[in-house]
Amino acid sequence: MNRLLILTMALLLAVTAEANPRRFERLPPSQSDFGGVGLLQIPTARMAPAGEFSLHYSDVEPYQRLTITLQATAWLELTFGYSNIDNKLYGPSIAGNQTYKDKMYHLKARLLEESAYLPQIAVGFRDGVGTGLFASEYLVASKRFWDLDITAGIGWGDLAGRNTQANPFEKLDDRFATRDTDTSGQGGQLETDVFFRGPRIGLFGGLEYQTPWQPLRLKIEYDSNSYQDEPFGNRFEQDSQVNYGIVYRASENIDLHVGQERGNTAMLGFTLRSDFTQPPRQPKFDPPRQRLLPAPEPSSWQELAAALTATGFKVSRIDGIGNEVFIYGNQQRYRELDKEIGQIATATLNQLPERFETINFVREESGVTYARISIDRDELFDYTSQRSPVLAIKNSVATVTAKSRSTLYAASNLERSGFSILPSLRQSIGGPDRFYIYRINLEADAWYWLSDNSEISGGLTTPIAGTFDKFDFRAPSGLQRVRTDINRYEQQSNVAVKHLQLTTLNELGNGWYGQAYTGLLERMFGGVGAEVMYRPNLSGAALSLDVNWVKQRAFNGDFEFREYDQWTGHVTAHMPLMNSDINVNLSFGRYLAGDTGIGIEVTKRFASGVIAGAFADFTDVSSEAFGEGSFNKGIYFKIPLDTFMLKSSTRYYNMAITPLLRDGGQKLDRERVLYNITGDSKRVRSILEAARPRY
Repeated sequence: MNRLLILTMALLLAVTAEANPRRFERLPPSQSDFGGVGLLQIPTARMAPAGEFSLHYSDVEPYQRLTITLQATAWLELTFGYSNIDNKLYGPSIAGNQTYKDKMYHLKARLLEESAYLPQIAVGFRDGVGTGLFASEYLVASKRFWDLDITAGIGWGDLAGRNTQANPFEKLDDRFATRDTDTSGQGGQLETDVFFRGPRIGLFGGLEYQTPWQPLRLKIEYDSNSYQDEPFGNRFEQDSQVNYGIVYRASENIDLHVGQERGNTAMLGFTLRSDFTQPPRQPKFDPPRQRLLPAPEPSSWQELAAALTATGFKVSRIDGIGNEVFIYGNQQRYRELDKEIGQIATATLNQLPERFETINFVREESGVTYARISIDRDELFDYTSQRSPVLAIKNSVATVTAKSRSTLYAASNLERSGFSILPSLRQSIGGPDRFYIYRINLEADAWYWLSDNSEISGGLTTPIAGTFDKFDFRAPSGLQRVRTDINRYEQQSNVAVKHLQLTTLNELGNGWYGQAYTGLLERMFGGVGAEVMYRPNLSGAALSLDVNWVKQRAFNGDFEFREYDQWTGHVTAHMPLMNSDINVNLSFGRYLAGDTGIGIEVTKRFASGVIAGAFADFTDVSSEAFGEGSFNKGIYFKIPLDTFMLKSSTRYYNMAITPLLRDGGQKLDRERVLYNITGDSKRVRSILEAARPRY
């Protein structure tokens, strides 16, 4: 087998001139048993298309694995999931007969993209955070020949059980010759001290073949795991090191997997996929676009405001000076700027008196004005009547400076206020009570503007269905309990006050913004706080500071408080990565339990409107005091609701996955964040800059 692998590696580096590089991407990538693109047990160097999101399940006794994989960029693959070991119990008595669940984090990065003569090469880390039960690292290469994709690689750790060779890194440093298989014990830590270590490396390889029948692909691999040193003393009989299987693409978004592994064990699985780079295909039954009418007669400003509000652009004020008009409002229907402009342009031209030659649409959110789109009336008419395919923007996006202009229309405070009643989902994943516990709540929210910049808002929540009555686990903690009492908050009230606060927001000028707030700030804390932010010219970069004094609320969700109080706050640098939709937030400060440290949050916005994010907080709390997980971390997705709706909407469904909720590294869940309020301006700017003609 060694000779075969060596020959395979040679083939990867010696592609014949007959290889057709235009067909490199014919084979669609598929998921491995562990999640992430691969064959069965082994990974490949392949990557899914950028923006692909996959939910994968595999069952190879005694392991059942459920993973989610996000192709964050063309070169970076991220996977999170759980392994269920069905011949091992969870442990604590509260868990009863629940079997053991192990969290997994995988990462794979492309080092070299495939070319006509060179293979694609990637490096990967499997289960590198936490207990490390299946920890392994690998270097892998893949090369395509027509409908045959060949893979070969070397692996450490779990991938170095059979067909081994001496670790080549041992020649660089003697420490690479040993691998400590005992992890920190608390889980959650990045076990860098074992990366690429061990006396031996394993050689693995395989191929994937696209059959003439397009939905069917065949997989065969040489597995370098011996299965003699599995977690919890498991040792499995391995009749063959060759695994094989088939993948059937049942639809554009569904793969079905069947195979045999270890020569004696069946494999079953499926994959659900979605493309975050594509806008929703759900048809929309939005109000039809208005027809452009002949030159309008002078109309009342109330009629113009009503016409614009009907398109989804809710108007708060209209100002005028000379031949310019300034229309203030916020978009409540469309997330896409082209749809928004197309709708509001027609309504504006049909109602606006002809003497106004320049139209300024001023974006406003929560009483803060943050962006202006300035357009010549004639340009807007040519674009709306389809005489011009490009809308020329005079002023692009700029902060709104005060001018001596008269107010032509102002919405009443009552017209700017409102309420909503929507369901929400609370969930706990991976706990000893049950693997998955959920509760569906009905939440009622209302807001009333006391003035142009001051608002009182509040919300109630009540459970309507779920299994949170089984949520009895109270995690051990060496810190003040600020989050681990969540089960008591969730179970001790049928109707609870979510929040009730008074907020004042202002644009302070010269790129400065500020807000102050007081009341019941979230479900577990109330108090008083303030935030200031510097964001010059509404660039993507910003610096903010929030300071809060908070007191812990009572479990029953009313207006009572407990004894614990704390000063908490952070200074945060918001930094967009150039030429991408990735944003990095770095923060430093004091957390709710009194611990101090730094936090990092990375978000990416996809063309579909989906926002994916990951965060981690590292504080001065030891892993022993923090408890299982070692530090606070999690991932989340914000999914546009109109993905599933028949009408356009600007609302999002938030889905957070925090494997372990502990007391360390916990921030106040503030109702508003200034960067988020003004964050849309970066997207508006990038769209307009791309569309504007160059003079």
